[in-house]
Amino acid sequence: MNLCDHYITRDGITYRIKLFQDDYADLPWESWDGSGVVEKKPGPGRLRLGASGYFYNFPASVERAKRDGWGYEGMEKDSPKKRASKAALNDYKFLNEWGLGNWEFAVLEVTRLENSNGELLNESEPVFLAGIEYWRDYDLNHEKNRHIIDYMMPDLICEFPDMKLAA
Repeated sequence: MNLCDHYITRDGITYRIKLFQDDYADLPWESWDGSGVVEKKPGPGRLRLGASGYFYNFPASVERAKRDGWGYEGMEKDSPKKRASKAALNDYKFLNEWGLGNWEFAVLEVTRLENSNGELLNESEPVFLAGIEYWRDYDLNHEKNRHIIDYMMPDLICEFPDMKLAA
């Protein structure tokens, strides 16, 4: 499913950005280091992840956060126990947003449309990057999706053979 079409000009060159639902992505807690313990069955200390049918095992996640040294901005002033609890709570909130359907993994497609003289080219072959976090209710300029334009797209532009990004 096409989630987004967006056009952007960088260094005088226009690109089309498309985002598609990533139907082959792993579950978020299987994709990243630093995720809590997620299970299929309810139980003591387990918090439901939206309507996904999964449960976040909060006590086990706090232990993992403590063991692995999870952090967050401003954590220096907190005790190790509070640090681990707050980091696990932040992780739960993030995964719960996935469970509620507010974000999903997407595939980013970038196609070069114009050269630096503004002349329309035959569309280039697109380049792709999968497994990108995309928040449905926000455009690409919103802080929740800004990483796509600021970090992912420049990496893909470098894949076009005759392209160099201006410093």
